[in-house]
Amino acid sequence: MLRFVSFCTLSNKPTQIKTFLNCSISKNNYFTKFRREKIVINSQRNSHNFSSNTVNWTTKVKQNIYTKSKIVCFVLAGVLGVKYFVTSSSCEEVKRNSKVIGQKITLQEAIEKGRDLALRIKDETGSPGLIVAVSCDGKQVWAEGMGFADVENRVPCTPESVMRIASISKSITMTAVARLWESGKLDLDAPIQQYVPDFPEKTVNGEKVAITTRHLVSHLAGIRNYDKTYMDKKSKAEKTSKKENEKKAVGGENEEKSPVDFSEFYIKDYYQTVKDGLKLFKDDSLVHKPGSNFLYTTHGWTLVSAVVEGAAKKSFTVVMEMLFKDLGMENTYLDLNDILIYHRSRNYIKDKNGRLRNAPYVDNSYKWAGGGFLSTVEDLVKFGNAMLYSFQQTPKTSGQSKSRSGNLGRKSATDVKSQMKTNAPDNKGQDPVQSGFSSGHLTGTPTATVKPKERTSVDKVRNNRDTRDDNLPGYLKAETMRALWSPVNKTVCSWDKSGKYGMGWAVIPEKHEQGECLHQRYYVSHTGGAVGASSVLLVLPDKAWQEREDSRAPKGVVVAVVVNMISIGLNTTALKIAKIFEEVNLEQAESETQ
Repeated sequence: MLRFVSFCTLSNKPTQIKTFLNCSISKNNYFTKFRREKIVINSQRNSHNFSSNTVNWTTKVKQNIYTKSKIVCFVLAGVLGVKYFVTSSSCEEVKRNSKVIGQKITLQEAIEKGRDLALRIKDETGSPGLIVAVSCDGKQVWAEGMGFADVENRVPCTPESVMRIASISKSITMTAVARLWESGKLDLDAPIQQYVPDFPEKTVNGEKVAITTRHLVSHLAGIRNYDKTYMDKKSKAEKTSKKENEKKAVGGENEEKSPVDFSEFYIKDYYQTVKDGLKLFKDDSLVHKPGSNFLYTTHGWTLVSAVVEGAAKKSFTVVMEMLFKDLGMENTYLDLNDILIYHRSRNYIKDKNGRLRNAPYVDNSYKWAGGGFLSTVEDLVKFGNAMLYSFQQTPKTSGQSKSRSGNLGRKSATDVKSQMKTNAPDNKGQDPVQSGFSSGHLTGTPTATVKPKERTSVDKVRNNRDTRDDNLPGYLKAETMRALWSPVNKTVCSWDKSGKYGMGWAVIPEKHEQGECLHQRYYVSHTGGAVGASSVLLVLPDKAWQEREDSRAPKGVVVAVVVNMISIGLNTTALKIAKIFEEVNLEQAESETQ
């Protein structure tokens, strides 16, 4: 190609043409000499015609070379462009599929990963519909519905879908118990007959025993669950080993694994009052001595609701409806069948062939406190944030009035540890720091609930902080929340074997025993299983919130997931989602929404 370009730059003189040919053709001397002589003869014979023909020939050569050069350039540019595109695409793909330890992710990336996890559990279990909501540091950042709230009428799930929350009702009821405890109206260690005089006194092996509210809220009272065979200790010992008994006894997801075995799980009768619900079990013998063993029991929480009535001097349903209002849970209800509740989901089960069926009619009025509430995932996240804020608030905002156990808000860190050892049931001096949280100096400020401008399946970050007030106390005192969120001895947690039950919550303590090995995070949660529904509410406090520049409470991730299908375990999925959203760069997410 260089020869052609050089040729195009020559003048039209014959001698210069001859010189160029001499330089360009050198391999075959004979052929070169022949061509040179021929050109010279022709140029001498007809110089004028040769000059004219040479001009035309060189012009054609120039045009031909120019066209070929353009083609070559286009081909080279195309090859380089494709190479750059492929390289860039590969780099972007590697970047997307790579994980840099400690690097924050965008909110959209977290939502995509969270959605994938939610769809996995929905698809794996064949659940018709699923709703999920997540908040980071008190701000709801994602809420979405997947599948159908009503399969027959093709009504899709949305964040506003109302579903049965099952045993999460226990955690909400515990908040009412804690408020009465703080106000001095309820003594957790007094015999329950002080508040429920009609409940018969119990004996175990001929010995008179006392049941306390503290026993009840940690499932240590010995009250049976749905399965009446637990009443017959001798029969139980003959049929099963001690290990199998403990496996059967454990928590809320025991209900989810085999609810069809419990006839009382499908009660259809309406119970006018809480005390009417006590008739199901109040005359039955205890399974074990109170405080000696753990037996997860929803019936025990029916007795808790009777205690609340006796302490508050009000109907339990009235107390809870007031609590819903105080917490801003505008879409949380008693599971009444006859009233209109908009966006209420249908409930589903599977038959023996795995086919989807409508869940049978049930009436949950016999177990309001233990599993009788309806709610949305957005309301559950609000509740979780209220509890997280109370847990992380400063002693200054924790409340100035004295509770039954003294003015805990003014105690030092050492006093708080001592208080926890005294108040935690059968704790035997357990250090609350080892239980999963630090009882040192807390800092934090409240956050007000900010309503979204528009309700969509995927909410934008709510970054309006103008209503934040550093002096607002939590709904509960920090010391009260420490008592609720501390693991209690002799308890177990079925949905996370590494944890224990606290007071109305399951508590998974911090654990890091070997270098470069498992680092178990402290978190609290409660799962639930109802007829035609399964649920989880999980709170993952920030692992270093006290060291952050903005240490105002709440700091952490709250996740709520509910499906309209029976017997679905959701805790593992919720924990994975929480850990993903913990890595979100919230400052970037807020700037993107401005």
